[in-house]
Amino acid sequence: MSKLHTLDKVDRKLLNLLQKDNQTPTRTLADKVHISQPTCLRRIRDMRDAGIISADVAMIDPFALGYGMLAFLEVSLSNQSDEHMQEFEVRMGKESEVMQCYFVSGDYDYFLVVHVVDMDAYYQFVRRAISGSGNAVSYTHLRAHETREDL
Repeated sequence: MSKLHTLDKVDRKLLNLLQKDNQTPTRTLADKVHISQPTCLRRIRDMRDAGIISADVAMIDPFALGYGMLAFLEVSLSNQSDEHMQEFEVRMGKESEVMQCYFVSGDYDYFLVVHVVDMDAYYQFVRRAISGSGNAVSYTHLRAHETREDL
Protein backbone atom coordinates (compact mmCIF):
# COMPACT_ATOMS: atom_id res chain seq x y z
CA MET A 1 0.00 0.00 0.00
CA SER A 2 1.40 3.40 -0.95
CA LYS A 3 2.07 6.00 1.69
CA LEU A 4 -0.23 9.02 1.70
CA HIS A 5 1.73 12.27 1.51
CA THR A 6 0.38 15.40 3.12
CA LEU A 7 1.33 18.67 1.45
CA ASP A 8 1.64 21.81 3.47
CA LYS A 9 1.07 25.33 2.17
CA VAL A 10 4.72 25.73 1.08
CA ASP A 11 4.67 22.45 -0.86
CA ARG A 12 1.47 23.48 -2.64
CA LYS A 13 2.97 26.87 -3.52
CA LEU A 14 6.10 25.17 -4.87
CA LEU A 15 4.01 22.79 -6.96
CA ASN A 16 1.96 25.67 -8.37
CA LEU A 17 5.13 27.53 -9.33
CA LEU A 18 6.73 24.43 -10.85
CA GLN A 19 3.59 23.69 -12.86
CA LYS A 20 3.80 27.15 -14.39
CA ASP A 21 7.53 26.88 -15.16
CA ASN A 22 9.56 23.90 -14.02
CA GLN A 23 12.77 25.59 -15.14
CA THR A 24 12.54 28.35 -12.55
CA PRO A 25 15.81 28.47 -10.59
CA THR A 26 15.52 27.11 -7.06
CA ARG A 27 16.80 30.40 -5.66
CA THR A 28 13.82 32.17 -7.26
CA LEU A 29 11.40 29.48 -6.05
CA ALA A 30 12.80 29.70 -2.53
CA ASP A 31 12.43 33.49 -2.51
CA LYS A 32 8.83 33.29 -3.72
CA VAL A 33 7.77 30.86 -0.98
CA HIS A 34 9.97 32.46 1.69
CA ILE A 35 12.26 29.50 2.46
CA SER A 36 16.00 28.90 2.09
CA GLN A 37 17.36 27.47 -1.14
CA PRO A 38 18.57 24.20 0.52
CA THR A 39 15.12 23.72 2.07
CA CYS A 40 13.53 24.36 -1.31
CA LEU A 41 15.81 21.78 -2.98
CA ARG A 42 15.05 19.23 -0.26
CA ARG A 43 11.29 19.72 -0.56
CA ILE A 44 11.37 19.35 -4.35
CA ARG A 45 13.61 16.27 -4.09
CA ASP A 46 11.28 14.73 -1.48
CA MET A 47 8.25 15.34 -3.70
CA ARG A 48 10.07 13.71 -6.63
CA ASP A 49 11.09 10.73 -4.50
CA ALA A 50 7.50 10.35 -3.29
CA GLY A 51 6.19 10.39 -6.87
CA ILE A 52 4.23 13.60 -6.32
CA ILE A 53 6.33 15.20 -9.06
CA SER A 54 6.33 12.45 -11.66
CA ALA A 55 7.84 14.15 -14.71
CA ASP A 56 9.30 17.31 -16.15
CA VAL A 57 7.58 17.99 -19.45
CA ALA A 58 7.25 20.70 -22.07
CA MET A 59 3.71 22.02 -22.47
CA ILE A 60 2.83 22.56 -26.11
CA ASP A 61 0.36 25.27 -27.05
CA PRO A 62 -1.87 23.68 -29.71
CA PHE A 63 -3.24 27.09 -30.68
CA ALA A 64 0.30 28.25 -31.58
CA LEU A 65 0.49 25.26 -33.93
CA GLY A 66 -2.69 26.32 -35.69
CA TYR A 67 -5.13 24.08 -33.84
CA GLY A 68 -7.70 26.81 -33.29
CA MET A 69 -10.55 24.76 -31.87
CA LEU A 70 -10.77 22.76 -28.67
CA ALA A 71 -13.65 20.32 -28.29
CA PHE A 72 -14.77 17.83 -25.69
CA LEU A 73 -16.55 14.71 -26.91
CA GLU A 74 -18.57 12.25 -24.89
CA VAL A 75 -18.74 8.95 -26.75
CA SER A 76 -20.92 5.88 -26.15
CA LEU A 77 -20.01 2.57 -27.75
CA SER A 78 -22.63 0.13 -28.97
CA ASN A 79 -20.45 -2.85 -28.03
CA GLN A 80 -18.69 -2.45 -24.69
CA SER A 81 -16.72 -5.70 -24.64
CA ASP A 82 -13.10 -5.49 -23.51
CA GLU A 83 -11.95 -6.17 -27.07
CA HIS A 84 -14.03 -3.35 -28.56
CA MET A 85 -13.08 -0.90 -25.82
CA GLN A 86 -9.37 -1.66 -26.21
CA GLU A 87 -9.71 -1.26 -29.98
CA PHE A 88 -11.36 2.15 -29.48
CA GLU A 89 -8.63 3.24 -27.05
CA VAL A 90 -5.85 2.14 -29.43
CA ARG A 91 -7.55 3.91 -32.35
CA MET A 92 -7.95 7.14 -30.36
CA GLY A 93 -4.29 6.90 -29.37
CA LYS A 94 -3.37 6.99 -33.05
CA GLU A 95 -5.56 10.00 -33.87
CA SER A 96 -3.40 13.14 -33.86
CA GLU A 97 -6.38 15.32 -32.95
CA VAL A 98 -7.02 13.44 -29.70
CA MET A 99 -5.05 15.03 -26.88
CA GLN A 100 -6.65 13.02 -24.07
CA CYS A 101 -8.95 10.00 -23.88
CA TYR A 102 -10.63 8.96 -20.63
CA PHE A 103 -12.75 5.90 -19.86
CA VAL A 104 -15.59 7.22 -17.68
CA SER A 105 -18.65 5.97 -15.87
CA GLY A 106 -22.12 7.39 -16.35
CA ASP A 107 -24.12 8.02 -19.51
CA TYR A 108 -21.06 7.83 -21.78
CA ASP A 109 -18.13 5.45 -22.08
CA TYR A 110 -15.36 7.85 -23.10
CA PHE A 111 -14.53 11.50 -22.71
CA LEU A 112 -12.18 12.91 -25.37
CA VAL A 113 -10.27 16.18 -25.51
CA VAL A 114 -9.74 17.07 -29.16
CA HIS A 115 -7.78 19.89 -30.83
CA VAL A 116 -8.45 20.66 -34.48
CA VAL A 117 -7.70 23.49 -36.88
CA ASP A 118 -11.32 24.55 -37.37
CA MET A 119 -14.90 23.32 -37.49
CA ASP A 120 -14.42 21.64 -40.88
CA ALA A 121 -11.48 19.65 -39.50
CA TYR A 122 -13.61 18.75 -36.50
CA TYR A 123 -16.41 17.37 -38.67
CA GLN A 124 -13.88 15.41 -40.74
CA PHE A 125 -12.41 13.97 -37.54
CA VAL A 126 -15.86 12.98 -36.22
CA ARG A 127 -16.87 11.35 -39.51
CA ARG A 128 -13.58 9.45 -39.82
CA ALA A 129 -12.74 8.52 -36.23
CA ILE A 130 -16.05 8.45 -34.37
CA SER A 131 -18.99 7.90 -36.75
CA GLY A 132 -16.84 5.86 -39.13
CA SER A 133 -15.75 3.45 -36.40
CA GLY A 134 -18.97 1.48 -36.59
CA ASN A 135 -19.02 1.10 -32.80
CA ALA A 136 -19.94 4.59 -31.61
CA VAL A 137 -23.67 4.67 -30.97
CA SER A 138 -23.79 8.29 -29.88
CA TYR A 139 -21.62 11.24 -29.06
CA THR A 140 -22.03 14.80 -27.94
CA HIS A 141 -19.57 17.59 -28.30
CA LEU A 142 -18.86 20.74 -26.40
CA ARG A 143 -16.78 23.46 -27.94
CA ALA A 144 -14.55 25.15 -25.42
CA HIS A 145 -12.70 28.36 -24.92
CA GLU A 146 -10.14 28.39 -22.12
CA THR A 147 -10.89 31.12 -19.62
CA ARG A 148 -8.48 30.33 -16.83
CA GLU A 149 -5.07 28.66 -16.98
CA ASP A 150 -4.28 28.25 -13.30
CA LEU A 151 -6.98 26.32 -11.47
